[in-house]
Amino acid sequence: MIQIVIFAVLCAVCTMILVAPIAISRKKTAYILISLVPALSLGVYIVKGSPGLPSQPVMFDTNDERKAMRNIVKDELEAMKSFYDAPEDKEALMHLASLQIAQGKFDDATSHLEHGLQQWEGDRDLKLQLSAAHFARGLLLVEKNHKVQALQSLYKAQEQAPEGAPFLEDLTMFIQELEKMTQETQP
Repeated sequence: MIQIVIFAVLCAVCTMILVAPIAISRKKTAYILISLVPALSLGVYIVKGSPGLPSQPVMFDTNDERKAMRNIVKDELEAMKSFYDAPEDKEALMHLASLQIAQGKFDDATSHLEHGLQQWEGDRDLKLQLSAAHFARGLLLVEKNHKVQALQSLYKAQEQAPEGAPFLEDLTMFIQELEKMTQETQP
């Protein structure tokens, strides 16, 4: 914002210097130029961008992380809407849960998946995704050094995992390693 103000002031000063000779003979034209030139210049600056960064317009958001986060939230809201519009659509539920897992909203995802398991009892895909949600939460808790809560979440993942789950072997190995680590740190 400071850049825009500085640009507008400099543009106004340059306009005054350039318009001063015209102001002697044609005052009305000078007033129009004094007000119009900075406004047009500022408009071009906002839309086209600064000369140093011509590909990045000032008016438009250039922060890719914020834009990506907004897109993720937008996708989640659309998935939520499609699931609530058609609660019998298992694919919509799974899509919503996968977006929530990706955002770290494990409680929301597990809540939706457990509700789905009540509707579609024993569904392998739902159990697999619920197990993956618990596994991802466990991994995040380990990263934060909350080993006891991580183990609880990993046990839930192991309990929910359907037979032949692709990550079951890794999950079991990870639980064993984490159990060893927690036993070593406890007196």
